[in-house]
Amino acid sequence: GLWLELPEAADPVHILDKLRPYLLQDSEQRRRQVNALYSVLYSKSKDPAWVMLSPSLQQEAILESLMAIFQSLSTKRPLVLVFEDIHWADRHTKALASYLVAAAPDFPLLTIITSRNEEDMSGYTDEMIDKIVLGPLDDVSSRSLISQLLPYANDNEDLGNFVDDICGQTPLFIEEIIRNLKTSGLPKGRRKGQGFAVPDSVQPLIAQRLDALPTAIRQTLQIASVIGSEFSVNLLQMMLRREGLEDEASLVSLAELDLIDNTQKPVAKFRHALIHQVTYSGLPKRRLRHLHSLSVDLINSMSHGSDLVTMTSLAFHAERSR
Repeated sequence: GLWLELPEAADPVHILDKLRPYLLQDSEQRRRQVNALYSVLYSKSKDPAWVMLSPSLQQEAILESLMAIFQSLSTKRPLVLVFEDIHWADRHTKALASYLVAAAPDFPLLTIITSRNEEDMSGYTDEMIDKIVLGPLDDVSSRSLISQLLPYANDNEDLGNFVDDICGQTPLFIEEIIRNLKTSGLPKGRRKGQGFAVPDSVQPLIAQRLDALPTAIRQTLQIASVIGSEFSVNLLQMMLRREGLEDEASLVSLAELDLIDNTQKPVAKFRHALIHQVTYSGLPKRRLRHLHSLSVDLINSMSHGSDLVTMTSLAFHAERSR
């Protein structure tokens, strides 16, 4: 595409020449803005007036320069700036988006920001933006999307259920899992919500969200992931106490964050098998062995018989504790 009638791979010298007319006309401010753009397009300017500025003032000058360009462009026609998938953006791009929203310019500028990560939007108040939240699909819409992307799922109920199980009716997850399924097929002999590879396009996004959780809440989620995609609330609470962690407050927080569903007590479950898989795979092997061993001990202390579910669970944890 073209921007300011410049090809995307334009030479930096050519770009700077094209931008000069959009800068402020005041000589001192213009010099500062040219230095700012030079630092963005090349490397840091060697102009003494620029070098003497602190990093924070240099950052401010860069943002002001870009704002001046946008304001000049908007005099020709209203301007729309789109920051798509800002969760992948570097910190400088995120700073620019925040600056534009906070500045609330009085010229015709519409800033659109899309993100798959709610934490990226936490710095914007309701007074600053109009937020449109796209939640999970309903059952009918989810199956319709699966059918469109994977037509033969209509004749394979197990395949449709598999995608629904692990994606939690989230369009992004459905698209990426189906892209993987088209090349790798449906995993065989899996436990529910296990035995599949998390797509590379999704794993960093989920991991970023988990890393941003408060420590106690993240640790609760990690221990729950060891028990399984569905887990006994009682067993989790016992494990948390053994590990010296709080339980009820963290469980409530995880439910509020829509990471788990604890409405069917005494059993809770992960909202998405993808979140379960990423949480579990992020734990060190030594930690996993310890928690699986602890699960064996506590399940043995809780059980009063040898029913199939208990024996299967014990065998699973015993195998992974080695």
